[in-house]
Amino acid sequence: MADEVPNLTHQILREIRDELRKTNHRLEETNQRLDEGFKELGGRIERLETAVVRMGKVNDAVLDEQIKDSERLDGHEVRLGRLEQHTGLPPLGSK
Repeated sequence: MADEVPNLTHQILREIRDELRKTNHRLEETNQRLDEGFKELGGRIERLETAVVRMGKVNDAVLDEQIKDSERLDGHEVRLGRLEQHTGLPPLGSK
């Protein structure tokens, strides 16, 4: 019986070691998947940042065009008002 206790202890310790090895292997696989996921996510974030910068530039260009259009419209309104005064026509929208 004295020999059985150390053998049982060794057997239990070997089983624990084997389970730890399995656990470590699964952790390594999980870490690899996480690393791949983070790399993919990093690439997506870079593409999104690029898209945001481009959208900002497009937005700025659109706003610039709107300002130019507004200024051009204001100029036309002034010119139209002068023509109406010069010709004696009533302003548009009045009866």
